[in-house]
Amino acid sequence: MKNKLIALIEVRKIITLIFALVFAYLAILERIPVEYTLSILTMVFGYYFGKSTAQDGGSK
Repeated sequence: MKNKLIALIEVRKIITLIFALVFAYLAILERIPVEYTLSILTMVFGYYFGKSTAQDGGSK
């Protein structure tokens, strides 16, 4: 349980979550177009999950 909590609080995960929340907030306020938000978040999450998957696969 403690290891899962520590893994949840990794800096990379926090930055990704904050980044997503900021862009979602800006899209809601209509400061940036929703299309830009969608493409930016897709790139960020794709990079994050791709890197996490590559790291998990290499450690086995």
